[in-house]
Amino acid sequence: MIIVVGAGRSGTNLVLEMLAGNTFFNPSDPPEDKMVFYKANLPQNYLCKCDTIYFSWSAFSRFLQTSQYCNIIWTIRNPKDMILSKMYRGHGHADDASPMGCVGDIFYMFGLYKLAESRFNTRMMLVKMEDVILDIEKEAKEICRWYGIKYEESMNYPHLRMRHKGKKERYKTLDKEQIDLWEHWDTLYDGFFVKNSINVEQLFREVEPITKYFGYK
Repeated sequence: MIIVVGAGRSGTNLVLEMLAGNTFFNPSDPPEDKMVFYKANLPQNYLCKCDTIYFSWSAFSRFLQTSQYCNIIWTIRNPKDMILSKMYRGHGHADDASPMGCVGDIFYMFGLYKLAESRFNTRMMLVKMEDVILDIEKEAKEICRWYGIKYEESMNYPHLRMRHKGKKERYKTLDKEQIDLWEHWDTLYDGFFVKNSINVEQLFREVEPITKYFGYK
């Protein structure tokens, strides 16, 4: 069993659908199982994703203690890019699309990650969204090697089977333009952040410890 975990807008859907291209797995329907860490007796080839906002540390740790065959793929993306994507894509309808909400969500994810890393590091693999976009075959092979299953070429085409409606409509290929959005935040999305007087640079400063921790600029 693999559960793909991460903050929203960190590549969880991308990595999920990459793994779904391997016939070993039986993917959940719908793709995100928000209650997975509160369930029991799931099949050993089960595959799903669950954003960190939907579970607590106690539920996560209890599940991994009782489901010894479960492994975690933890996705990460440059936190500055996550901020921009959260605030723009979720504008007007998502709790993490406000300055306080998006930063809070990223720090909540980081707190869970640090705990999980200290307790379950042998059953976790950190995967950067940027690495998947830049060389998906390499990442897919490394995951398969880590998990102990055979690599399958169909894993290289997650965008062709994206089950999340919004992602399916938006991404027709592995979009390298999603990397380092923060470098041109002022003109991004037709100047969305400037037009809405959002102090993006202050938000970048707030997540700087997390940005550095994961090795991003």
